[in-house]
Amino acid sequence: MNPLSELNKLLQALPESCSVYVMGGLALDGHFGKMSRKHDDADLICWRKDVDTVKGALKKLGYEIEVNRFTDESNLEYGFETTDEEHIMSFNIIDEKPNDSFEISFYHFPRLIFPKKILGPFMVSLEGVTFPAVDPELLRVFNRNACEYLDRLKKDNPELYNRLGYKIDNILNDRKLLDQLGAK
Repeated sequence: MNPLSELNKLLQALPESCSVYVMGGLALDGHFGKMSRKHDDADLICWRKDVDTVKGALKKLGYEIEVNRFTDESNLEYGFETTDEEHIMSFNIIDEKPNDSFEISFYHFPRLIFPKKILGPFMVSLEGVTFPAVDPELLRVFNRNACEYLDRLKKDNPELYNRLGYKIDNILNDRKLLDQLGAK
């Protein structure tokens, strides 16, 4: 499956009032306007108020969903993904916070708070698909967190680190692209 075409189908299925933002590699490539590498999935975020709408649209497109929950608050989900083999679409849920900010949990970094202005979105196009992408500054934060996690993993669990293979290469490649984007 092509994550960009699946993303396009989802965006077409959502009502205009539902805000979904692309983050990760597709967002970064969208800011450049060209593909830098093969993408196996689309990483997205949505507001908690829109979760049921997004899940409903995914189900209409034939997807089943797996929910990720906080370990300390097992009744509260922080993300969900499609259950197909590649998890073609993964969502992190964002919550509105005081002082014009939002909260997101990202991988092993629970409950990070950012000002809404860092969210964006920017409308970008990639291979004929136009989508809302997060601000490059937020991509930098996510990439920095991912690199910190990989550094700890390399030290604490080298076997798992070595199994991640191309995912590590993608994160490091994204770091180089973010540096280039910052130089523009």
